Amino acid sequence: MPEDNVRSEEYKRLREELYRNRRAEWQCVREEMYRADRTCVTLLTSLATITVAVVSAASEYEIPFAAWALSPTWFLGFCYFTEKRFVIIRNAAYLRKHVEDPALGLGWESHVNQLSKCRLMRPALPFDPYHLELAVCSCVVLCVPIVGTKVHLWSIASLQFISSMVVAVGLLLLLVRALAFYGLPQEYEELPRPFFQLVSESVRKTWIIWLVFFIIWAGLPQVLWIADF
Repeated sequence: MPEDNVRSEEYKRLREELYRNRRAEWQCVREEMYRADRTCVTLLTSLATITVAVVSAASEYEIPFAAWALSPTWFLGFCYFTEKRFVIIRNAAYLRKHVEDPALGLGWESHVNQLSKCRLMRPALPFDPYHLELAVCSCVVLCVPIVGTKVHLWSIASLQFISSMVVAVGLLLLLVRALAFYGLPQEYEELPRPFFQLVSESVRKTWIIWLVFFIIWAGLPQVLWIADF
């Protein structure tokens, strides 16, 4: 009997320690997700501020390099946004699969994920913050060669135009890949559907923001042309 009590106490101690460790791990992972999200918000604000300052300086003092530098700068921003957003969805998947346990009061990620899969939770917006970041990055990178040519900072045959177009094409290729794999957090997970079907589904779910992006990108040359008169 005493031996059974000792075993019972040992079991309780180990179980409580397991609970504490799991809760601590859950908290650490959630904090990493929070830091990643805050980093994206801070980065987007910083890039927007830098862009406004560079555009003002480039238009007033006609500095081609300053305007051209926006293209690789926002491309790097796109890469950083993608890395941080994928950290968030990977961490969320890890919490659901390996950490959360309703008996411990840890089940938020699993609950939200299940509601989303069953279409029982209406999203506040038809797109994620990541899609907004993608649209902004794409708009800036694609507008740099067009605007630079229109305001006579460089010509179509110049190195600035060609290199900024190369950056734009590279960003579009990576953007297509990111749209396909966003929401599939497992690194080598088998795709549930063909690659381009995943891309089309992602675009279809976020058609509003891409429509706004297209209008801005397509209408900018006309606006600049009118402003010349």
